[in-house]
Amino acid sequence: MPEIPNQALQLADIPPPEAPVSTLLSFALTFNGYRHYGSLEACAEIAQADRPKSLSELRATLFFHQRTAHHMSAWTDYEEHHEELARLVGTIRDKVASGEIA
Repeated sequence: MPEIPNQALQLADIPPPEAPVSTLLSFALTFNGYRHYGSLEACAEIAQADRPKSLSELRATLFFHQRTAHHMSAWTDYEEHHEELARLVGTIRDKVASGEIA
C-alpha cells in the first residue's frame, strides 16, 4: 500500500476497525513512523507513550505495531492484538472525520 500523508488521508482510505488484523496492519504501512519521527527509537517512544496522541502519533503507533508483527513473521500471531489495533484505527478514523490532521 502506498504512503498517504495526513493531509491526503480520506475516510475511504481507512479500513473499518472490525476489519481483519491483516487489513489493519496493511493500512499501517500508509505512514512511515520511522521516517516521520527520525528513527525506530523515536517511533517506539511515541508508540509506547500512554497519553492522548495526534493523528501522526496514532499512525506511528499503528505503524510500529505493524513492524512488530512483521518481525514476528506471521500475521496470525498478532490476532490477540486485534482490539488494540481496532481502537487505534477507530481513533484515526475519528480524527480524520473531525479534520484533526496534524
